Amino acid sequence: MALVTFLSDFGDKDYYVPAVKAKMLAINPQLNIIDISHNIDTFDLAHAAFILKATFRDFPKGTVHLVAINTTGNMTQGYIGVKLEEHIFIGPNNGILSLLADHDPGIMVQFADIHLKDTSFPTKDILAPIAAKVASGAAIHDFGGPLSNFRKLMPRNPKATREQIIGHVMRVDRYGNLI
Repeated sequence: MALVTFLSDFGDKDYYVPAVKAKMLAINPQLNIIDISHNIDTFDLAHAAFILKATFRDFPKGTVHLVAINTTGNMTQGYIGVKLEEHIFIGPNNGILSLLADHDPGIMVQFADIHLKDTSFPTKDILAPIAAKVASGAAIHDFGGPLSNFRKLMPRNPKATREQIIGHVMRVDRYGNLI
């Protein structure tokens, strides 16, 4: 089964989400595309990483995860594919993928210029086709070369002692839980 999850900050009021799905389905109509969320606040890498980290291991090994958060921002240093714990992640090199685990991925690929287009919608024009092809059996190495280091963000690790608890509240969920 070709399974792709899709996480973005696109919201659900515009055409962006269906356009990306249509692009993937045009390549392989048999894909099973699961929406993780499209209601991440615009450019909120920390929230998106929290959601993805909390869910990706629940999907079968071999799942392809399309990550579309801040894909055109000035923090993005190209587009990459990584293999982490037998899952494949396709997304921008903006640090979000560094927040998924305490260790580096086993495989990191920088997508080659031949696969990159001059576009204002890189999720649809670059990342979606690669995600669909990888979910259909292609290797991420087919789309670029090895990447020795990817952009990393500092994780927000809470600390607790007998006297105090130090941490950062990233958000409050709809039930009032502090995340």
